[in-house]
Amino acid sequence: SSGATPGGGSSAVPHDPLLDHYESRLHSEVDPDFFHPPGEFHALNRVIDIIGAEITDGRSSAAFAGSGNGNGGGDEVSFGHVPAYQRIRKQQRLVEEAIEHM
Repeated sequence: SSGATPGGGSSAVPHDPLLDHYESRLHSEVDPDFFHPPGEFHALNRVIDIIGAEITDGRSSAAFAGSGNGNGGGDEVSFGHVPAYQRIRKQQRLVEEAIEHM
């Protein structure tokens, strides 16, 4: 088998170093429990962390009081300042970036 290239010959897909980079970042920057099967993932814990931080911050009492009116007029609560929310959004952006690269 002279002329064969490592990795399976001429029909092998070319190596993509950026894919290695994304794989490394996914393993180091995304919480491991996001890789559990959906039935084992405890999303409620993360939601409680985010909403709990919003409630204890004291910013949300008025927003939560008016959030059930259904008219869609600016009563949404912003979680952008909550560290747990920021971590989840950062991980989401990384995963979406890796998927788009694929």
